[in-house]
Amino acid sequence: MRSALALTLLLTACGSEDFSLLSESVSQGMLLSGWSDGETLHIVGGDLDGGAGVRVTWDGKRLCTEPEVTERALWWITGEGSETFAVGEAGTILHTVDGVETREDVDTEATLFGVWMDGDRAWAVGGEVGGGANRGEIWTRENGEWTAIDTDVPGVLFKMWDGFVVGDGVAYTLEDDLLVPVDAGGERLLTVRGRSGTDVWAVGGLADSVVMHSDGGDFEAVDSTGLNGGLNGVWTGPDEDVWVAGHFGTMARQTDDGWASPSPPLTSEHFHAVVQHQDEMFWLGGNLFSAGDNFGVIGRYGKGTPKPRDCD
Repeated sequence: MRSALALTLLLTACGSEDFSLLSESVSQGMLLSGWSDGETLHIVGGDLDGGAGVRVTWDGKRLCTEPEVTERALWWITGEGSETFAVGEAGTILHTVDGVETREDVDTEATLFGVWMDGDRAWAVGGEVGGGANRGEIWTRENGEWTAIDTDVPGVLFKMWDGFVVGDGVAYTLEDDLLVPVDAGGERLLTVRGRSGTDVWAVGGLADSVVMHSDGGDFEAVDSTGLNGGLNGVWTGPDEDVWVAGHFGTMARQTDDGWASPSPPLTSEHFHAVVQHQDEMFWLGGNLFSAGDNFGVIGRYGKGTPKPRDCD
């Protein structure tokens, strides 16, 4: 068995080799989510103090920032083919097909924290954080129209993936348009994603890192030793590693020997999401808990990415 010191040295050595920062100063807002269409990484975010949404694109050479794409910040983006949905504060929904954008906002003051596409249907989840109420909302889009499935769900809902929904102290599976509770130990879970419907991962926590796994039903805790503070993002896919993003620069990959990550962290800012684009991984975040203007930070894992150029 490896000693604690040997394991620390191993994680530091293998974890730091290919981790880097692509940018430490993306203007116009926090970066909260990304989606890859194969050629371009599409990133969304915004000013979290009631300000506008921002969109950033990365084509392997240039970072292009488009401010004020929406009146309020965008929290998540997903897509299939040439179609994407980005959702955010005060029921904001931005629908894009072949570059043509349509606003499809829904009638709610809640923030939509997550969105998921499932064939010809889309789902958005969210809720209102603070104020003493811990209630969530779930909406679905079918035949071009958004409809509220439930606007009084116990627990704010943060993310959805393939019928799994996680939130503030709650977790559900979606069955016949009904949310069925599953046990997640009462943990605050921010993001969920899986390799398959029987290999599902969720992360969260506040002061401590929380990693959980489901084989299709209840979630069980996974060892998070080596991770620092609450986690916000997780990414995996069929036959892929599990990658996590979190507070205080947490960017890590699960290995047979634990969590590999750069030591010390490459930034003290906070990552909100991690996403695969082509053969690299990207972490998206910024000054999440700071007063004043928000800015974005982008981390990466991979080799050969040039120093980015800003767009004209």
